[in-house]
Amino acid sequence: MMAAARRLLACLLAGILLASGCYGMLEEDSVNEPPKTPDDQDDGTDSIDDNSTDGSNGSDGSNSSDGGGEGGDGGNSSDGSGEGDDGDGDGVADSDDDCPDTPAGAEVDADGCQVEDPPEPPAFSDATHFVNLSCPLAGDGESSSCADSAAGPGAFNDLPAALLALEAGDLLQLAPGRYVGRLVIAESEGHANGNHTAPITVRGQSGVEVVGDQDDRVSLQVKTSWWSFEDLRVVNDGESATAVTAGQVKVRGPTEGVTLRGLDVDGQMRSMVGISIDCIEGIGCPANTLLENLTVYDQWLAEDGDAHCVYLDSSATAGDRVEQTTIRNLTAYGCDGDGVQIHQDKEGLKNSPNGILIEESHFYRAYAPGREENAIDVKAGTNVTIRNNRMHGFRPTNTSPPGSALVIHMGGGDTLIEGNDIWDSSYAIKVTHGSGAGSPRNVTIRNNLLHDLTMADYGHGIAVYINDVDDVKLLHNTIIRCEGACVEVTDSVTGVVIADNIVIDGSTELEISTQLAGNTSLIEIHHNLLRDSQGGRGRVNGNPFNDISCSECVDGEPLFSDSVGNDFHLLAGSAAIDVGLDVGVEFDADGCSRDSSPDIGAYEWTTQC
Repeated sequence: MMAAARRLLACLLAGILLASGCYGMLEEDSVNEPPKTPDDQDDGTDSIDDNSTDGSNGSDGSNSSDGGGEGGDGGNSSDGSGEGDDGDGDGVADSDDDCPDTPAGAEVDADGCQVEDPPEPPAFSDATHFVNLSCPLAGDGESSSCADSAAGPGAFNDLPAALLALEAGDLLQLAPGRYVGRLVIAESEGHANGNHTAPITVRGQSGVEVVGDQDDRVSLQVKTSWWSFEDLRVVNDGESATAVTAGQVKVRGPTEGVTLRGLDVDGQMRSMVGISIDCIEGIGCPANTLLENLTVYDQWLAEDGDAHCVYLDSSATAGDRVEQTTIRNLTAYGCDGDGVQIHQDKEGLKNSPNGILIEESHFYRAYAPGREENAIDVKAGTNVTIRNNRMHGFRPTNTSPPGSALVIHMGGGDTLIEGNDIWDSSYAIKVTHGSGAGSPRNVTIRNNLLHDLTMADYGHGIAVYINDVDDVKLLHNTIIRCEGACVEVTDSVTGVVIADNIVIDGSTELEISTQLAGNTSLIEIHHNLLRDSQGGRGRVNGNPFNDISCSECVDGEPLFSDSVGNDFHLLAGSAAIDVGLDVGVEFDADGCSRDSSPDIGAYEWTTQC
């Protein structure tokens, strides 16, 4: 705001436009010279310098519209119009004050405008409550002991009542016992939400069981935000599950910040899903969900079906999808579907989940071949990371004939598979176009150990299978002992890169569609170490490789620390050392830095890390 306009505003606010000679402020400013103001009393003094309408200037140094004043203090009276005046007392002169009516005592910025107060932190009680089913009387939850009288200072003896009493920041501790019945945590049921600084926590002591009854096998359903359930054993004690009653633990709808930690989820061979992250169509989907330190097992359908340990839903509602789910340190076995399924419908038209991290988990087949489809089934999804997991024992089944440990199909993109150890399966990793409308794209497979792939039980014995997809990068993996082809690539692919891998001992090390030969826009194969089962030159399509079939590839001993014991670190003198190409994989499977002349395979030979 120009100075003249500031002075005009100050005069107007003070109500002295005429008395103090502010007429000149209405004139336009000159670009090259300061604004001129008239002499209001013809006394030879311009009005902006004339502090008295009668031509006098108080000798006491005070500026007053009537020429008076107490004198001696050199101050400006509250109704003055000088540029040093501060009408609202906020410490910013009126001439520079863009907000001249700031309330007294308010914090202001350099322009004299009030600084908005930060929002008050959410209120929370931060209390600890207790529930103990063995208490004969219902206490108020403030003590772990039993109440001496009804509603006295003792533990709740009813879990639903205790849950209704919780507020943001509260902790509810469950005494050992068998808590039977369906629990639905929802605002519509009267439950509070926690918040990101003060979640509501429900924690069990050793010996706590939450049991779904025979009428409804959804033991726990969470539809509120910022709740954490910890250290509970969740059991299905009902009859065999159907699709209508699927799910022992469900996180449903537009929740945020739900945590499931330390749960033991036992389907007892009759649940359809151990844990599901579900959308409610037209309402919303969960976001920022954490599943940590869980064991989920024995999810099984009576009929030949598809019961998953963990299931992430898709949504048909525009703009809705499951967002930001972390699954960490999960042990999943004995589920006749998948350890984790990221869902998409068969037409591939729904909104699949976004932002999924699955790490530090263990997936395996617990029973005879014929059930237990996949460790992880990514039907679709975007921004998916699968890292540092162990998967083994997956064979063909009636519902999933390939028998893949990890399968990616039907759509999605931006998937990273790194640092996993996969063995004893029909396929270790399968990336293919399934039955949906789309196909996977932008998949990176790096720093994995893939070994001992089997053809048992009508399996295929293949480590990596790539079919009808775009932009798949197979980089710095160690692949050894495949009863089929270690790596197979069919036609109908684009942007496939196979580089810096150790591939040893397959029926053929690489099986590449002849239709791709020589077309680097479709596939690049270079800087791999290939060896056959007899220690000879590795093969491409059954023939020893050459510079055309595998450019800059290496024929030599990798010298593993202990191949029989599955320790595939390199020893000094390995033919894989310093002969790779820098393809942007900065760290190896141990997290050690790679240098500008990287080693081939999952591990960088180094004496320091």
